[in-house]
Amino acid sequence: MHFIAEAICVGLYTTLIYSAVSTLPVHDPKVLLFCVGCTKHFLGHYLGLHTYYCSNGDACLRQQPTSLSNRISITTFPNLVLESIAEGILFLLVGSALLHNRKHIGLVYFCIGFFLHTAFEFAGFHTLFCNTRCGQKQNLGES
Repeated sequence: MHFIAEAICVGLYTTLIYSAVSTLPVHDPKVLLFCVGCTKHFLGHYLGLHTYYCSNGDACLRQQPTSLSNRISITTFPNLVLESIAEGILFLLVGSALLHNRKHIGLVYFCIGFFLHTAFEFAGFHTLFCNTRCGQKQNLGES
């Protein structure tokens, strides 16, 4: 159930990203959804959240419960861009179903982040992330 706490944190992070991105001159709510999703994923990498997940994420801990403290997220820039676009599209799809509630728009963004994190957990995408994107720090220089 550790992933529920993670999903709450992701929901809060999503709401924070929405608060920042919504200050931009974007007037179309669907474009804003896409921009928040892209920004969330892109910044997650550069803020170290993906690396934090490699060492502390529920799915990663279930895969390799010991010696995770030196694990980092490894990706290429083109993959990061593609993943960010994909997350923007997911935000657009999920968020479009929830946009009718404009009175509590921050809550809508929280729910999108929470729902997508939970759905990815149950679909096994977090386990896939741990197996394909998380690597040891000392192995980075070796080929």
